[in-house]
Amino acid sequence: MLKMLFQAKEIKPLKIFTDLESGAVFSFFVLVFFTFMGTDLPFQESNIDAYAAETTNIVNQIVFIFLFFSAAFLIIQNPKKTFSFIRAEKYLTLFILFCLLSFLWSDYGLISFKRSFQLFVTFITILNAILYVRTEFIISSFKIVCFIYLAVTFFSGLFIPQAIDQAFGTWRGIELQKNLLGHTALMIFTLALYFLHYSQNVLTKFSNYLLIVLSILAVILSGSSTNLIGVIAVVLVLLVMNIDKYYASLGNIRLFSIIVMLTIIFPILIISVYAPEILSFIPGFFGKDLTFTGRSSIWAYIWDEIQRKFWLGYGYGSYWIMGSSIIDKFQFSVGWKVNEAHNGFLEIMLQTGVIGFVLFISVLISFVYKIIKSDFIIALLVLISIVIVNFSESFVFKERNSSTLVFIFFYLLTTAIYSQKYRESKT
Repeated sequence: MLKMLFQAKEIKPLKIFTDLESGAVFSFFVLVFFTFMGTDLPFQESNIDAYAAETTNIVNQIVFIFLFFSAAFLIIQNPKKTFSFIRAEKYLTLFILFCLLSFLWSDYGLISFKRSFQLFVTFITILNAILYVRTEFIISSFKIVCFIYLAVTFFSGLFIPQAIDQAFGTWRGIELQKNLLGHTALMIFTLALYFLHYSQNVLTKFSNYLLIVLSILAVILSGSSTNLIGVIAVVLVLLVMNIDKYYASLGNIRLFSIIVMLTIIFPILIISVYAPEILSFIPGFFGKDLTFTGRSSIWAYIWDEIQRKFWLGYGYGSYWIMGSSIIDKFQFSVGWKVNEAHNGFLEIMLQTGVIGFVLFISVLISFVYKIIKSDFIIALLVLISIVIVNFSESFVFKERNSSTLVFIFFYLLTTAIYSQKYRESKT
């Protein structure tokens, strides 16, 4: 049934790599590996000095410089193909270029440039993979890294005390804190659903279902309620769409999903008007309080900061500088150090201003439009999971983050599918 929902590029028969494909797939694997596994030693506390963290990580510098030159070499080999795709896509390219240029007005221009450079390299490396690498090799790259990540996570969680988040008593694995583990596991869960479409035999089906089970278990063990909500939302959407397929055969397209949405929306509207106190129980059900663990005060502060540099923002990745007074500002009020807005959308507006935020919204609108036109449901599930989590966390378009990698990958893949269908409709 899931197979009926997912549409993507047709897998071609396996053959030896072409020269362009071999370079693109190797670079893509390196990007995925270091994005998921990181470039820092595991089980360490975060560095209090942002400049030291950015300039002393030799592995990080080598990886992204290598990926940049590798991607640039592939682009030079066939610039017409690259720029033709960029013209068809354009919105994401403009947003990332704006992030890259934001170092010009940032108070911490060096850090802003380094972090936006990593975002740019991620984009062009994935772009080359979409253009030159066949689906089976992309899936293999993802699957190998996903299994390595989960194997390390479960081994460390079971046998290494430092893999436990001391603040919450839940697993964090090789990540700095539990929410990062939860979100990476959520991204692996959505990727596993994508892999499931290409299961060609019993063994690959088993491996994909195993990946789904392990990723959900990792989310649960992380104790990250927001990411667990993301998993639940994806499962519910899948169930609704599967039932919709049944009603479609009876001539009532989307009947069930419409009924479900109305059943959810109308009671919430009525309760919010006549008994708003009932809604206060919802955050507590997922382990939150009405302030979402102090996030509401952070959001109010961030909105004031956004208005100070409303149009251009503070520069990509250069507001939360470790060791600065901003990081310690909420230590007394919320009881823990704050180094993000804990809302991905506020974070983007904070860093890139209203201009960058409008570009980001354009990316989302373009993404949704292409998903609908392509009927690429797995991309919708990915988007839903990322949007839900980023209401309380700042993961989307953060450099070296699995959420950013997965978002860019599915956005560009959806663009490729949409462009192919558009060309076919014209012929």
